[in-house]
Amino acid sequence: MLKSADIEKALKAQKKKDATIRWLIITAALLVAAAVVVIVLIKTVFPIIRIEGSSMEQTFYQNELLLASKNGKISRGDIIVFDYEGKTVIKRVIAVAGDTVDMDEDGNVSVNGELLDESYVYEKSIEPCEIEFPLTVGPGCVFVLGDHRAVSIDSRTFGCIKLESVTGKVILQMFPVTKIGNDFN
Repeated sequence: MLKSADIEKALKAQKKKDATIRWLIITAALLVAAAVVVIVLIKTVFPIIRIEGSSMEQTFYQNELLLASKNGKISRGDIIVFDYEGKTVIKRVIAVAGDTVDMDEDGNVSVNGELLDESYVYEKSIEPCEIEFPLTVGPGCVFVLGDHRAVSIDSRTFGCIKLESVTGKVILQMFPVTKIGNDFN
């Protein structure tokens, strides 16, 4: 026959077991909810971008990871992500609507008559170029160039980018961990 002390001990053990199970269920639910929130944010507000190619060297290299934001004003010097012919492309904004861009035969860039200090450029080049300079950027557009100009396909080839095709502005380098930050200049 069970004694009341044994019954009380069994009830306490069952309550402790029930509390542990409840804690595990709540923790699992919170982890799943957090994962859903992170996935939704990455898909809708903060996409993660993987670098493919060499057109942004020496700022970014192949397979590095960047965090972009779909919100915010785009300004000269920003690095943006946009869709071009079904591909995700990353380039630096050189000029915005109303700006006049010029480029000399050595690849030096001027905006509104002022020569840009482009210490981030790996290799200057005017080629490939299929547009005529000077060029005034139209409304709702930006002029973009890669930082490794000799290999970059950019506004020199396909012209200005419509702001509606921009999917984000790079706000943070995430990988490799030795380069985490937002100093892109």
